[in-house]
Amino acid sequence: MSLDPKGYYALLDVLPYATQADIAAAYRRQARLLHPDVPKTGNSDDFIAVKQAYDVLSDPNRRRAYDRSARKAALDAIEPEELGIPMAPDLVEPPMRRPRLSDLPIAVWCGFGLVIAVCAYQLVVRMTGTAPPSVSIPATAPSVGPSDPTTPPATQAPRQPSILAGTPNHYTVPTQGQATVWRVEADTNRLVVIGQLQPFTPVQALRLFRQPGLMEILISDTDKGLVQAARLNAGNHLAARRAFCTYHAGPSPHGGEVLRQRGTGSKALALHNRTAGPAVVKLRDRAGSTVATIYLGPAEETRVTGLPDGTYRAEYGFGEVWSRTCNGFAVSAQAWRMPSFRSLAALTPLVIPPDAASAEQPIELPDQAFNQD
Repeated sequence: MSLDPKGYYALLDVLPYATQADIAAAYRRQARLLHPDVPKTGNSDDFIAVKQAYDVLSDPNRRRAYDRSARKAALDAIEPEELGIPMAPDLVEPPMRRPRLSDLPIAVWCGFGLVIAVCAYQLVVRMTGTAPPSVSIPATAPSVGPSDPTTPPATQAPRQPSILAGTPNHYTVPTQGQATVWRVEADTNRLVVIGQLQPFTPVQALRLFRQPGLMEILISDTDKGLVQAARLNAGNHLAARRAFCTYHAGPSPHGGEVLRQRGTGSKALALHNRTAGPAVVKLRDRAGSTVATIYLGPAEETRVTGLPDGTYRAEYGFGEVWSRTCNGFAVSAQAWRMPSFRSLAALTPLVIPPDAASAEQPIELPDQAFNQD
């Protein structure tokens, strides 16, 4: 608890040194259980607490500030004698002889010798057997080039995952950037680097390779490669996409925020989210283009002005972790579309979800269709 004074790590059930990917995954697990719309396990108070913890720990700057405050509080709680401040003379115990290496039993020395011998053997095998991986990358490798050096990292859009053949059952994790892909040269039996895979790339893992720590994956219909097994996480294409969208979600929107808008005008629209979770409303014109995307907090009412005049079809979605990169909810996403086009005056007020007795009932919409602009 000294490293988690507000219990944020405990709420997400992760350790203080957990990675950002671990924190995002833990939040998804908790959201599926605690969301108020989930029967039996849903709890709005617990869900809000978990969301507050995630907002802090998912932001690198806020997380560092939280960790610094935790360490300072832990240091302030240490007693003076623990910091090396001498106690009163009458309480000081007589000094004791410091342990020496010669005090170690013979069995421990034998263990040290065995470890050194094994390390030396491995070093000799690596120097005389399999050579270190080459750094040459053929032109046909599934490689993604480095980031544009002229574009600042803060404004650069996340690179999309690589595309490989096969039926995905794993995806690459973002630890240490891109995942290196090797191939074994038949003539020399050496590992040669053939490319790099972007994080969250869906892959079909085939089997563990004979060299420990490597997994064989399918690159094309006729080509295979090797990656570190530790760089893979189990999951299909949809799981990889959700992980990508969560990792690159960006700052959490505020209530009533207009996330995107095409065109301006003098019209307005009143909206009311009647649910206990966040919602996003999209207005589409007859060409299918999104004119406005508005974020609503739980049980929130708002009024959006400056909209262009026209007839629109309303769509709305619910979920957790709105991803600005993917333009959709990354966790527990559900979406619906109203069946007809109406003017903004006829849509106002737009209440979601509509009453069961309403003349127009929404049609369920696939996530991919809702996320498109």
